[in-house]
Amino acid sequence: NLTVEWLEQTPIAQTGGGKHIYFSYPKNATIKNSASKLGKFIDVRGDGGYVVAPGSIHSTGREYAWINNAESLLEFPQVLID
Repeated sequence: NLTVEWLEQTPIAQTGGGKHIYFSYPKNATIKNSASKLGKFIDVRGDGGYVVAPGSIHSTGREYAWINNAESLLEFPQVLID
């Protein structure tokens, strides 16, 4: 179940125009890259994908920055895999 408390348990970064939510790679699934498959404006980066890391500067001039201080990665949620 995806809740606000759940989102506080994994690292989240502010990007130039949205957010990145980081998860560890699941043990029993393959995660492919997708754009808007899970929902409008929700992109997934898995095998062969990459993201721009916090500390980088977006073309708008805004800095990618950490939003929370989560110390560990949650595994990619099964509900999203399903």
